[in-house]
Amino acid sequence: MSATSGDDELNLVPFIDLFSVLICFLLMTAVWMNIDSLATNSSQVTSSDQDTPPPTEKPISLSVTIIGNEILMSENENVTKVPLVLDTQGRPQTEKMLEVLAGWRKTYPDKRDVVLNTENRVLYQTMIAVFDTLVGSGWTDVGVSTQ
Repeated sequence: MSATSGDDELNLVPFIDLFSVLICFLLMTAVWMNIDSLATNSSQVTSSDQDTPPPTEKPISLSVTIIGNEILMSENENVTKVPLVLDTQGRPQTEKMLEVLAGWRKTYPDKRDVVLNTENRVLYQTMIAVFDTLVGSGWTDVGVSTQ
């Protein structure tokens, strides 16, 4: 006469719940272990990395600004004013601007970026003509900023 008949089933639901929680903790701690190992590797610095002084050259900023009847061509603090003269079809004459751009090209042969600034009153046709002049002169990275 035993107390159990042998047909009793073991309730596995609490074990499944426990294992699912343990798997979540295992996954979360595995991620933290990877981050910790990355932090350990980043602390190794060679002596040659510490001896390199930071670059002291001032970055060069070239910008072209269309304001009213002038085009201001700025090379950091040096500003060259070019009169904005339109031809009979409303396109700006860019000969003087091309001279300044050629000077910039000689001074900075590796530089490709120029910022084009315009007022809201500037005609779209004028802005595009100046943009095309910049790109045609070899300044392939032209950023446009309108105010």
